[in-house]
Amino acid sequence: MRSKLAFVDSSHLYLVIGMATIILPIVSGMLLTGIRKLNGLQNVSTQQRKMLLLATMVYQYMLIYLFKKAGMELFILPFYIGQAAILTVAFIINHYTKISLHAMGWGGFTGMALFLLPKAIGGFYWIFLSAILISGLVLSARLFLGVHSRTQIYLGYSIAFILMAITFTFYGYGI
Repeated sequence: MRSKLAFVDSSHLYLVIGMATIILPIVSGMLLTGIRKLNGLQNVSTQQRKMLLLATMVYQYMLIYLFKKAGMELFILPFYIGQAAILTVAFIINHYTKISLHAMGWGGFTGMALFLLPKAIGGFYWIFLSAILISGLVLSARLFLGVHSRTQIYLGYSIAFILMAITFTFYGYGI
């Protein structure tokens, strides 16, 4: 079956992705924490953090539903499935401990980059190596600032890396 993506204006597709990935989570953060606290999310309460994770998770599941409903077998769909799985696990773990969402984000991105590495065209190796380097820098900064413990960072990175690798293994749609 041919993807319906060929019949969709790409600007509308990017608008939907941008809304679900950037705009709606930011607006939710502003509503849940107050506009002034949004620049320092490490100071939000555990309950606000849970609500922000839940809202972002719902937006990702809505995006997956819309893509599937439209029959769009996009190369980016496995990424959003993995991202939704990572957010779900982060939401569950957040009930017990404060896990590093930065580590989960970079772990997921590196897991995706590792899956795409064998299919690399040209300079994709540099993206994978850059993901490892930037992960190390960002997560070292989180440790240096004392925002997270090593366990919270290692656990977040490992879980997200594994979830994204599993997602791309099962939902890679011939990438």
